[in-house]
Amino acid sequence: MKKILFSAVAAAMMLTACQEETFDAVSSADEVVVSLNASTPEVMAMTRAYGDPTNSAQGALTNVDWNTYDLRYVLEIWDKEGTALVKARQTEVKTTPEDATFNVRITPGHEYKFVLWADVVTIDNGDTTSHYDITDLKNIKVDDHNCINDEAHDAYFLAKNITVTNDQKETLTLTRPFAKVRVVTTDIKELKLGSEPKAVKVPYTADRAAAFNAVTGEISGTLTTVEHTALLDKATYAGGHDADDANQTLFVDYILAKDAQSAI
Repeated sequence: MKKILFSAVAAAMMLTACQEETFDAVSSADEVVVSLNASTPEVMAMTRAYGDPTNSAQGALTNVDWNTYDLRYVLEIWDKEGTALVKARQTEVKTTPEDATFNVRITPGHEYKFVLWADVVTIDNGDTTSHYDITDLKNIKVDDHNCINDEAHDAYFLAKNITVTNDQKETLTLTRPFAKVRVVTTDIKELKLGSEPKAVKVPYTADRAAAFNAVTGEISGTLTTVEHTALLDKATYAGGHDADDANQTLFVDYILAKDAQSAI
């Protein structure tokens, strides 16, 4: 660590104090509008029209019934360290899978952490239901750890530091905080359905996080051991791998992943 003369330290403290005072005293007239376009890779690459077959290799944006669900985007802006919320939360809800646009008034010349979360929700008379409690984006809680064959557990997030400039436009692409487990059989035709077996039980062990921090990307709390009985009726998915009568997806599962292991 560099040695610094006391006088230099005093000067630095005075400078820091002035900067903080100026920052806190900035009026709304000094703010600029930042336009943010929030998207996901699946929306960007989506070619499936609603009503086409579901596909276990894809996520909720392909597989859920958008007559039943909505896609909710949430934006929060934190200081660059991610320790203090700078701007109040904004929410945008889409009735079909598409990008969201946010316009934020904020002070230019400063670096902020832009935090985005997107999940699948149902909205009934203004009441929002989700598999996630997002009251605190630093402690997003999973309300139900049984994610098996429930595509509505899919979600996306992004935390990115951006230095704000005048007339700024940003396109932000969210990623999944999950690994998607996909268990398939390629010899379903060898089974004589109508006789035994009619189902298969698959136990496995996995780290299942109880909470997720969208500001840092970290998970916390684990549960282990999952067991699922898959019925061999070809009812869950219809397209992709499952379009061939020889193949069947037994089940899928969403697991909050460690570090950057978020690929489906």
